[in-house]
Amino acid sequence: MKNSEDFYDSVKSDLENNLETAKYDIYDKIDYDTDKLTIYRAITVDDNWLNHLKTQGKRLGVYWSWESDGTETHWGNYSKKNVAIIEVDINQKYVDWHRTLEQNAHPYYSDEKEITLFKNTSLMIKSISINDEKIDISALDGKTFYS
Repeated sequence: MKNSEDFYDSVKSDLENNLETAKYDIYDKIDYDTDKLTIYRAITVDDNWLNHLKTQGKRLGVYWSWESDGTETHWGNYSKKNVAIIEVDINQKYVDWHRTLEQNAHPYYSDEKEITLFKNTSLMIKSISINDEKIDISALDGKTFYS
């Protein structure tokens, strides 16, 4: 069965459909006047995380989502009881399009709505919520973070 042409065609069709859906959904989110895309990342954090972010934190990770409801704490440290959602605007030139589209075409990962950034991309935080509560981030104004 797995070696049949019908199986091959079915898998190929699923991959192509996932790819086209992801391309349409992601490209629809890009502001073509600015070439920017709003992306989101969820992480598990402890009670001191925001203070750490203000004083020492620099790295925010390369795996993001183009949908706010697509954020999940994959591989998070679940002993930390808080979930932080970080929102940034990023120029699309910093998106690893090959990896992003490959992940979104894959049937196991297509639900994640994942955007992969190039490592060391500079990021300016637009907003943070912790446990669904918007946080005042004025202390982070002007601070650059990295993927």
